[in-house]
Amino acid sequence: MTRTRASFFLRTLVLVLGFASVQSCSNIKELLGLDSGGGGGGTVLFSPFNTSPGVASDTPTLLNGDWIVFLANEATSGFDGTDFNQDGDFGDQIVTVINMPGRRESILDVAGQEIAILGDDIYFVTDEDLDDRDWDLDGFANHLVLLHWTETTGVVTFVATLNADGRTAFITVGNRLYFCRDVGGPLFAPDTGLAFVDSTAPIVPVVIQNADVPNSLRPRLITVDEGLLFLGQDETVELRDLNGDGDQLDEFVLALFDTTDPLARVKSVALAVLDEQVPVRAMNRAPSDWLVGFLVNEEAQAGANFNDPTLFTGAWQPPQCVGFEDADTDDNVLHFLEFALWDSFPGANPPVNTGLAGSLRVLAVPGTGGSPGYVATITSELDEGTCSLNLDPDEGADTDQDDFVLRWVEAVPLVLPITSTTELVAVNIAVPGNTFGVSQLAGRFLTSIDEASDSRDHDGFPEEDVTILAKLDPNDGLQSEWIVDQAVGADFFVGPTWMDESDDHTRILMAMSEAVMRAPLNSGDNDLQDSIPAIAREDPNNPGDIDFPGPAFATDPVFADIEFGGPYVFFRVSESADSHDYNNDGDQEDILIFRTDVVGLTNTNFVTTLMNNVQETDAPLGLTGGSSLGAAFIANERAQNTDWNGDGDRDDFVLRWFPY
Repeated sequence: MTRTRASFFLRTLVLVLGFASVQSCSNIKELLGLDSGGGGGGTVLFSPFNTSPGVASDTPTLLNGDWIVFLANEATSGFDGTDFNQDGDFGDQIVTVINMPGRRESILDVAGQEIAILGDDIYFVTDEDLDDRDWDLDGFANHLVLLHWTETTGVVTFVATLNADGRTAFITVGNRLYFCRDVGGPLFAPDTGLAFVDSTAPIVPVVIQNADVPNSLRPRLITVDEGLLFLGQDETVELRDLNGDGDQLDEFVLALFDTTDPLARVKSVALAVLDEQVPVRAMNRAPSDWLVGFLVNEEAQAGANFNDPTLFTGAWQPPQCVGFEDADTDDNVLHFLEFALWDSFPGANPPVNTGLAGSLRVLAVPGTGGSPGYVATITSELDEGTCSLNLDPDEGADTDQDDFVLRWVEAVPLVLPITSTTELVAVNIAVPGNTFGVSQLAGRFLTSIDEASDSRDHDGFPEEDVTILAKLDPNDGLQSEWIVDQAVGADFFVGPTWMDESDDHTRILMAMSEAVMRAPLNSGDNDLQDSIPAIAREDPNNPGDIDFPGPAFATDPVFADIEFGGPYVFFRVSESADSHDYNNDGDQEDILIFRTDVVGLTNTNFVTTLMNNVQETDAPLGLTGGSSLGAAFIANERAQNTDWNGDGDRDDFVLRWFPY
């Protein structure tokens, strides 16, 4: 069950602090590790540089090392538009490169789509038809191609013709760029369409081979996680049954590739997933070993019912679901495998069906005491027959079947999920960010409990339903419980209004609600209406625990857009929410970019104004990225009434950047 301590302390704290000065919140701020700008908060540290072309409000932008690469918008570059690639129209997005140390801008006059940076090598994807050029010299301008550029040569060079069927053209892993080729003819076994380039031979693709030696393969990229590459195999292209279901109709049969092993080959999992956006997870446990979780599509597996309770033994099913079993075959069901064992002895270590219908996310945390670890997914009650997974007769009568619930199992062959209704809680999947309200950190699962959907009070304030963060250690087994009070010795509750996570799963980026904590946390005012940025981490003084330090300023609760940039973390601050005129322009209507250092979470300063006199119709623009040398953001000329790119109008979006 969820655990809270008596709420008397917190209620008393609210009564004392509700109309007091901000200084009276110092105990809560010290508890959270909040920094109130001790490094000179409010100082404009940089005068940003302006790029010359206009951009789309959602232009792809990438920062890495010395470089910023983005796509310029022909239609808004120059007073009446500019045809950079000389194809007769103003409809293209043009690859543009900034050398930050040299303050140099290079417009490459080539239409682009996806972009990548490997050291000093710039890669991008171009549609020949949009660029009106035959880059691969096959006599036709109708292919998707991978191109390369360096500032040293100043020349755009053809690398490969790409398979245009995939959602993702390439994926960077370490110092390699992986992509799927369109060879324009037959492949000879055991070659695959998967290849890579790196700095040792930046325009010479290295072809990867198939573990199924008698056959070639034309896979599509799905994603990468902690060094393990996920690929999709298309039976309609390969003209053979890849998942053993008796047909040749499945378009996404899962395959894996170990990017850390120089001798690795593409290896099929022989199970079909829904599409390229399937949630997957690979938790690295040792060299060339991952705990891998993924959702298998029942329909693509010949209509199998993977979440049929008769497939499992023991108390696999929640007691209230007996007699309300899932009988359809249209679910996506969580499976897992232990990569090193599966890779070496696949017959003895096949993928394991957990029987848990899933959607949106797959998570994994390490095991302790010899456990191989735990995998989890978000289950929609609509996919689990006609029962309420979070029905709790003792604490609340949630009888509907429209909730989303986090479910997990230990990664052992005889799976046995937690079935206690007190541990199955409704998740608020609508929390903005990229986590759908769930994450993992420091060996714990984190979930945003939706009290209204859960029909239960979790924080001791039954008169008000909130979204409240809870953590659970699955290694506690049957004694595991959701913990909502996030401190030892004091009650306080974290309510995420925006949540994302770092790629290495060591930080949770969060906008944290004052209303849920019931204490004013920002330096500007004493109300309870704001959200404060937090950079959650494992407590360095208490391994396994999680703390939520961050700067004490009000960020946008929905568009917090907290981003890492080299040694810093950046976030948006609203002057009106913070009740402060940071840029001294006589009003409190502006949006600014603030930064704080990641390690100490101190020295918080605003670094530039993002938008002046913000209107409700203004696009929620923010930081587009950062590196060890600088950061970039998109400015709205109309919102700031300034011609940033000097083209004679004030109607553009412009990429601006600043070095540290």
